Amino acid sequence: MGTMTEKQLKTLELVDELGDGGAKFLELRRETNEKQPRSFTQAEALKYLECSQKVLTDLTKALGIDPKRYAEVGIQYYLTLEELYLIRDNMPNTTVLKKRHKPFQRTAKQKTQIIAVQNQKGGVSKTSLANAIATGLSINYHVGYKICLIDMDGQSTLTSFYPPVHKHETKHIERNGAKYISDARTSIGDLMALDPNTDTFQEEVRNAVSDTLIPNLKIIPASQSDRDSESLSASNQLAGQNVDPTTRLKNILDALDGEFDIILIDTPPSLGFATLNSYFAATSVLIPCKAEHNDTDATCAYFQYLDSIIGNFIAKGHQGYDFAKIVISNWKGSDSELDIFNALVSQFGDAVLSTKMKHSEAVKRCASEHSSVFEFSRSMDSKKGKALEAAQANCKEVVADIHKLITDVWKQQDKGEEQ
Repeated sequence: MGTMTEKQLKTLELVDELGDGGAKFLELRRETNEKQPRSFTQAEALKYLECSQKVLTDLTKALGIDPKRYAEVGIQYYLTLEELYLIRDNMPNTTVLKKRHKPFQRTAKQKTQIIAVQNQKGGVSKTSLANAIATGLSINYHVGYKICLIDMDGQSTLTSFYPPVHKHETKHIERNGAKYISDARTSIGDLMALDPNTDTFQEEVRNAVSDTLIPNLKIIPASQSDRDSESLSASNQLAGQNVDPTTRLKNILDALDGEFDIILIDTPPSLGFATLNSYFAATSVLIPCKAEHNDTDATCAYFQYLDSIIGNFIAKGHQGYDFAKIVISNWKGSDSELDIFNALVSQFGDAVLSTKMKHSEAVKRCASEHSSVFEFSRSMDSKKGKALEAAQANCKEVVADIHKLITDVWKQQDKGEEQ
């Protein structure tokens, strides 16, 4: 390239400034909004564990947990979610919670449920739904489901909810003389670029699974560089990798066989390489959609194209989906929304989930702090108050419906029945 014009130089200067500004903005967000584990007051802990104060007191002493360790700074009682898990695991079998909830162990016939959350239409709460289901099943069901999130969206929004929890998962980068902390974890895009036929593939995949502040919830994160995945197929073929480009995610999840009970895949708002891989790897699909004409029109048009895609997958050996449901999101309960919902039910029947994910400012406020509603207790932020409790109640209903779909599949698999 010859000498650049003034306009070209100014453009490069502008994008460089935008890059610096973006790095500084994210660094400030990280410093001022560092994610905290969910914490509980004594009353909240007793409610969560469904036990007496004596049982709670005896177990905290026996386990060496001091719930009053921050009393000097005004926090009279403090237990983290991880501590509550430890207490729960050591509770006597005679307690109400232990009698009601037995530790879950999949049978040989019960397969990992892999749920892709997808819609080509953007802004329909794909990430919020995937995150609510993952955290809801992890925290609210006391059976110890082993759950993993896969962030297939290069925007990395879901990943931002789960920053590195170990020092070795971060790195320092320098940009124009300024130093910033960056995520050093292996991304799903990194794994998609690997050759699954190598001896080290399974080990590399399992090492990429990252901890979160919820003990039984893991994540394989995304990174901004994963946006380049659309060109991955061609580059891998040029490198001599003999792998079907739409089976790469399935190869990764096959390498995790036996590690998780439920895997949730958050997808980008497009029908590209990442989404096609998600559809092929999934055993079930959830399609969030707002009850607005623009959204339903776009979604129904998408369905017309999707049938040929899934048909091709079936021809390539995909076993079909255990369930596929439309989930109404951002529900405000207006007359027009009700009309649209009824029209969808009339057309699609029970493929439309009856419970709707309601519009909630509490959900938005939690998201601004990189958390789902289930990662907050009311005591952590009094400003959220009743709005938080209402959002949690609604999300619990949605998660309960999804949970029933999953357990129904497992029951049928145990009986040897086909869907």
